[in-house]
Amino acid sequence: MRRIKEVVVPKWYGVGVWKELKKVWDLVARKMAFEEGNGNTVLFWKDKWCGSMALCDAFPNLFVVATDKDAVIKEMWSPDEGGGCWNPHILRPFNDWELEEVNNFLTFLSRMKVQPSLEDKVRWV
Repeated sequence: MRRIKEVVVPKWYGVGVWKELKKVWDLVARKMAFEEGNGNTVLFWKDKWCGSMALCDAFPNLFVVATDKDAVIKEMWSPDEGGGCWNPHILRPFNDWELEEVNNFLTFLSRMKVQPSLEDKVRWV
């Protein structure tokens, strides 16, 4: 296991804390994941919220044609009386050879639901 160098935190906790954290952010980010709640803060494509990797890494061909690569989960969810459904925004219609990956993507997402009454959470993995 790789050790993180000791971070010295000044008594006044200011910008210095964030500068030190930024230096080791890649290591910290690899150990973080999110639990979706209302979807207001978790990035749909770039954050790890529905498995061991971000959707942009799990479905790179779909990420390439996504219109808003920095959208939060809530922006990709269409609520309705039955709960809701996923509605990712894509630049163009899919080609025949992409349909299997689209089906896998939507099947994967089908187990995930936005929960409007809960806040998004960070968890350590």
